Amino acid sequence: MSRAKRLADTYGVAVVLIHHVRKMASEDFLSEVSGTNGLAGAADATLVLKRARGTADGVLHVTGRDVEEAEYAMAFQPAAGLWHLLDGPPEDHALSDTRAAIARHVRANPNSTPKAIADATGLSHENVRKTCQRMNADGQLCVNATGHYRLPGAESPAGVPSVPTVPAHITTSTNAHVHEGQPALLPVPAVPTDEETHQ
Repeated sequence: MSRAKRLADTYGVAVVLIHHVRKMASEDFLSEVSGTNGLAGAADATLVLKRARGTADGVLHVTGRDVEEAEYAMAFQPAAGLWHLLDGPPEDHALSDTRAAIARHVRANPNSTPKAIADATGLSHENVRKTCQRMNADGQLCVNATGHYRLPGAESPAGVPSVPTVPAHITTSTNAHVHEGQPALLPVPAVPTDEETHQ
């Protein structure tokens, strides 16, 4: 490895060495490079392509000194013997077909209803409705008070909260309104100022 590194540095060329990963999986893809840690540590950049057995899709993990760590969804074309990049993040392609279709639609059309998703994807409305609920529970989608779904981190429509807001009469201390049939709210004592504290 050190000889290949010197060759690349001396002539200013890229030297690509192809190696295999170990059978034991790991959360850190660098530790899956077969051999000692020095093998990946000596390289300027390391790329690890991982694919589940029996599937055509894979994820390319990239890290290095001069590159930003990233992951790319890839697909293998047996006829050409080539890998090509897929649209969207790797997470979409790790999902089931139904969840991936919903995630792709919501990414392109934030704040969609299950009916709109079903109409656009051709999936049944009931299937989309239940899957959206499960994806929300799993943290893959967010839903607002009006039943519109979006990806985590995307903004909700103006004026539509993701969670119910606290009623205004609860947040005020002196102007609390008493509703018929409900107990009156006790006023919240004011926090003393520094001047009042020292008196």
